[in-house]
Parts: sequence; C-alpha cells; structure tokens
Amino acid sequence: MRTNSFKSTGSTRYLALRGRKFYYKRKVPVELKDIDERGPVIRVALKTDELYIARQQRDILEEADNQYWASLMVNGESKIAQHRYSAAQARAKAMGFSYKPYYEIMEEPLRLMTDRVKIAQKEKENVQALDSVLGMVKVPDVTLSDVEKTYFENIAPPIIKAKSPAQKNHWTKERKHTFNLLREEIGNKAIGDITREDALKFYKFIMNKVAPHNGEPTHSASFGRKQLARARGFYADYFKYIGDAERTNPFDGLTFKDTDRKSRPPFPLEWVKEKILVKGALEGMNDEARAILMVAIDTGARLGEIANLPPERIRLDAKVPHIEIAPMDEKGKRREIKTRSSIRQVPLIGLALAALQKHPNGFPRYHDKETHLSNALNKYFKQNELFPSEKHSIYSFRHLFEDRMKEAGVDHELRRILMGHSLKRPEYGSGGSLEWRLQELSKIAIPFDPSII
Repeated sequence: MRTNSFKSTGSTRYLALRGRKFYYKRKVPVELKDIDERGPVIRVALKTDELYIARQQRDILEEADNQYWASLMVNGESKIAQHRYSAAQARAKAMGFSYKPYYEIMEEPLRLMTDRVKIAQKEKENVQALDSVLGMVKVPDVTLSDVEKTYFENIAPPIIKAKSPAQKNHWTKERKHTFNLLREEIGNKAIGDITREDALKFYKFIMNKVAPHNGEPTHSASFGRKQLARARGFYADYFKYIGDAERTNPFDGLTFKDTDRKSRPPFPLEWVKEKILVKGALEGMNDEARAILMVAIDTGARLGEIANLPPERIRLDAKVPHIEIAPMDEKGKRREIKTRSSIRQVPLIGLALAALQKHPNGFPRYHDKETHLSNALNKYFKQNELFPSEKHSIYSFRHLFEDRMKEAGVDHELRRILMGHSLKRPEYGSGGSLEWRLQELSKIAIPFDPSII
C-alpha cells in the first residue's frame, strides 16, 4: 500500500484551529482503530498560529502516519485482525457477555439472545460495541501453520519446562506429527474456520488407520486416541491463549476405545533363571546396559527411571539401600516422570543391589537416552534368542516383577506403590517403612552367580 493512500485533499487538510493555534487532527482508519491506540481521532498541538508553519509540521506528521499505517496494513494484517478480535472480546466482557461468533449466539437460549439484543439496541450508535455484543467480528484468519508456530513458541514452553532435552524433543516431535496429519487431511485452514465436518473428516482419516473397513489396521487405537486428543488440545489451548476459552471445540467427543490393548506377556521365571541369568548370556552387552537390566529385573522400574538416576538418588549408604524415583528440577538436570504415583522409593535386593554397587554414580552412557537403551537391549535379546516369543520385549521384565510379587504374597498396595501405579483411593500415610518394604520384597529374591553382574 502506498503511503498516500491515507491522504485527503486540500491545503488545510488535517488542520484545525483551537483559539488562534493550529493543531493536527486526523481520524485513524476504521480497520486500524483497534490497533492504533491514539484513535479514533489523533490530535497533536502544532503550537503555531502561522498557517505555512502549520502546513510544514502537518506534512511531516501526515507522512509519518501514512508510513506507519501502511506498514501495519501490508505487513501485519493477521496482527490487526487479532487486535480487532481481542478488542471485541474485551468489549463484550465489559458489557457482561462472553464474546461468541454470531452463529453460536443463534444457538443460545432465547433469554440470553434477548439480553444481547437489548444491549445492542442501546449501543446502536457504537458500531464497534454493536459488533462485539452480536459476534460480528470474525475470528482472525490464523492458519494451522500459524497456530503451530504460536503453539510451540508461546503455549508449549510452560508445559515442557520440567522435561529433559530428550523428553522435550520426543514431546515436540509427536505433536508436530499431529499438526502434519491435520494439514494433510483438512488442509492448512484458518483455525477459526475449522468445523465439526472438518473434525469428522480427520476422525475418519485416523479411523482408516486404526479400524479400516477392509484390511488390517496399520496403527493402534492408542495412536488414534492420541491424535484426536492432541488436535482437540491444540484447538482448545490456542483459543484459550487468545482469550476465547469458552469457544465450542469441533473435536470434542471424538475418540477411539482401546479395544486392541494387549499387554506384553511376562517372562517365565524359569526362562530368566535358565537362559538369561547364566554365565555368558549377557557377556556381549556393555556394562551399563547389563547393570540397568539387572536393576530392572529386581525393582520393576522403567528403563528411563533407572538410566536417569542421579548419584544422590542411589542410596547405597542408607540403613535400607534403595533408589528414589522422582522428577528433577535442577538447572541442567530437569526431568519429568510419567505420573505423580511414579514418585517412590524402592528397596534394593539381589541383582539390583549388586548392579548398583558396581555403578554407584548411575549410568552416564544412557542419561536422557532411554530410547537408545531400549532399542539396544531389545536388539541384543533378539539376536541372542533370549526372548521366549515374538510377543516379549524388555518391558516384559516389569510384568514379571509384578507377577513375582503377587505369587509371593506381597501386600497388594505395596505392589502398586513399587510399580509406580496409583492406589485408586485417597492416600494416607507413607505406604510403609523402607524396612517393611525390604522385608516384603525379599520374598522374591532370585539366587544368582555374582560373576554375571
């Protein structure tokens, strides 16, 4: 847009007198009223009663305003629209309403619609107030790509603050994938234009992956649920971010039941004793991976929980040697854990105690690299035929740990605590002393040759 687009004609344009002094008087363009805070009318005292001086000063101010408005119009159309929309929300709130687009207002109860109309009649001379209360200001045309940028730059940081670098990378990668799937199916639409029909189109797109009418599924129901939950979350989080938290979400209610959930089978205990905990079976593994495996067998802890244990949480010098699994919030050592119930203290017995006595400072090789660790362990077990079946994985040791406790008669609630599962009831007390936990856990100790550690 050329700078003279805002000019009027006449040698005395934008000049007015107050007494004998001139001042610059100019209306802010209608489309910029919500972004130029000087509006709706700009007034600048020129402090002169000489017309030719006033014209010179007017020309300078006029050109400055022209350039400023042109830059807004050319480079910031989405920003202008966002300001206009935010201003409409604020005006509606000031008049006692939440801002809603007109088509949502039409679905409100008659009483609420009537209240809006009454206010509109009072404000009929104020176009901006009228548009605000009747929902006539369009949601800014912010595309999914723009939303993605806003999401990762402004919405996500507080959510992922406590995560480690690897956790942040994994979290971000998964959500970028969902944004890509959304664009692939419904196009790079403006988020305000996404309808229920678009959401259903995305739902059917995902359904063809998890429950196709013909052929085998390529993805699990869990995958489908996550994609829909993230799409719903993106929409809700974005509109909450711009001050429209009550906006109807087109993705609401769309999900998949996890009918295909199949738990990994546990290792048979005899298989572990005869095939894995024997001399030579694990010799080809590096020391840290082998030690982590031993800790997993006798604590039931997740690989990531073990691999990221800092030295101060490996309590070998305590009265009851144990590990402390908890989130970390120190600068440079931040790490989230799966759930609140995952915070726990696990006594060390047998294999776990022996392995950590050899690695009291933890496992730096696999710090924040649990995916790499899991892949390495699974690959080793497959290559050396250490899995009882194709359905087994390293995670099967965690299931075996739970079965061992169950068969040994370990207290039910203690089993849930040691596994990091929620108790499904209000929590009272600490869950039992470490001495008692050790006594219970000792029931499942496996005899082993120390040379295999």
